[in-house]
Amino acid sequence: MGRNAISLVGRKFGLLTPKEIVSRNGFRNSRWLCQCDCGGSKEVLYQNLVSNNVKSCGCLKRGRPFKERALGKPPSFSQN
Repeated sequence: MGRNAISLVGRKFGLLTPKEIVSRNGFRNSRWLCQCDCGGSKEVLYQNLVSNNVKSCGCLKRGRPFKERALGKPPSFSQN
């Protein structure tokens, strides 16, 4: 990595853990391959990781309830 590169390997961003740089188009435009806690993977831009714009591989949007518990969110109960 260059002198301005910041290693994200092993750090946690939501449910994602960066594993390696996939491509690099400048300092803040590096693309990282991340492993999600659910077992999925996703390529994410550096700035989206560090600003928490991306928190999972998409499993949170697909509505997997155990992910809410992993993020410390309170359970949601529907009332009839």
